[in-house]
Amino acid sequence: VIRHDQAQFIYHLPALNPAELGLSGWGNFRLRVLLLAYGYDTQPRFVLSNALGNEGDTRMSWKPIWLRHWPSVTAYIPGSTRGIMDPFELLYPVTPILNRAIGFEVAFELHNLTTFRWVVQLTNRLDFTVGLIVQAAGWQAWITLAAGQTRYVSGATAVSGMGNWNAYLLHPFSPLYGWHRNWSNEFMRMADGECQVLFRVYLTAPDQADCIPPELPPLQAGLRWQFNPTDLEMRFIPRWSAIKRFSRTGVYEYDFNTADDPILERTPATRLPAYSMLDPATYFAQGYDTAPVDTSPWHKRPWSQAQQMPIMCRGEKLSAEGFETLWVVADDIALLIQHEQLAWVAAHLGVTDAVIMDGNDIRWFEIGPNNTWHNLLWINRFYTLAGVAVDEAAMRAAFNAMLAHFNDAWPTYYRNLSVHEAVRFGSFLDNGAAEMGDYAVNETGHFLEADSLDINAVSTRFLYRIKPFAS
Repeated sequence: VIRHDQAQFIYHLPALNPAELGLSGWGNFRLRVLLLAYGYDTQPRFVLSNALGNEGDTRMSWKPIWLRHWPSVTAYIPGSTRGIMDPFELLYPVTPILNRAIGFEVAFELHNLTTFRWVVQLTNRLDFTVGLIVQAAGWQAWITLAAGQTRYVSGATAVSGMGNWNAYLLHPFSPLYGWHRNWSNEFMRMADGECQVLFRVYLTAPDQADCIPPELPPLQAGLRWQFNPTDLEMRFIPRWSAIKRFSRTGVYEYDFNTADDPILERTPATRLPAYSMLDPATYFAQGYDTAPVDTSPWHKRPWSQAQQMPIMCRGEKLSAEGFETLWVVADDIALLIQHEQLAWVAAHLGVTDAVIMDGNDIRWFEIGPNNTWHNLLWINRFYTLAGVAVDEAAMRAAFNAMLAHFNDAWPTYYRNLSVHEAVRFGSFLDNGAAEMGDYAVNETGHFLEADSLDINAVSTRFLYRIKPFAS
């Protein structure tokens, strides 16, 4: 409050942010205030009179008068100037503000429009350890940051695996979504050809966070559970996780509602990246009429939940010619193979309960008549957990070896069987494909430590957990 003659003025002095002055961002601070100059103007004043007793405007002059008081500024000499009145001091505490105390930077890309990969930089500017939940689209993991520590964590998965969603939203020519329409979901927003992806940081316990599944290791990636954590049954593990976090109300609860209490949030953006596509009309023997499920004899992968499935073969079959039965060449033998025979193929290739995929091997399809195939992707090469490549040639050789190994199991009216050369080996992906597995993050299912925000240093490979073979 400043008083001058009969005037009184009230001013509010904001508490300065120490961090902006190069000081620690929290602690007890003393603010010394010196008044070096003070000035004011009076309000415009008019000379008024109603001496004539007439109603209406009583001003005797159309021009106002006012007074201005602007004293000279007092020179300031640090440590000695007292100003034009006695200085005073304001004492105030500043407690840690997490969205200032935690540094959070993100780099990401939709590599070839098939791989979602990212790097997150986290810096702890506090003088004590904190626990953080890091969310990249639908994936989350918890991490500990010591006082003053900076860590980089990275991840990669298929665009089909960014969350509990479908990749066809990102098809460059999607008839429903795509890059030429404006739309959004829980983790992604498309506006005027720019795609934003949501990254968040939450506060959790500084040591072993309380998680479902229990004792979830640091950096183990799980899809954020969206429902009541008590409903998170064992059958959902290890794809899903729920991690307790602090909220602004002081409540310590499971993070299954991402709208609540992130301490930091980033929405970096990208435009349509380079991509490559397959034309089903020339790639598959039946073109757009190919069924993208295991019931088609024209494509095969070394795992399935079906009890039996056809595969198109060449060979010889018995044919009645008049009164004779002759062996004739046939290229249209839809041979039924059983689940145990497919399991033999998988074992022969070294495929067990998971494979490694490389997002660079995934392809989108050209959209077909009536917008068909916009919700499908294709991959024709995998890697075993030991790192051995399983490409189309390897899968064809394994299926042919299976035909020879189980030779006595085939109908006696067939012989010299081999897989038809037009059969494709690989797997359809996304929501139109009845996928037989779940995506994970990186080759280990964990966020990985990185050295910087260099996105090009992040691998495009990731784990794909095969759903159990049907018994």
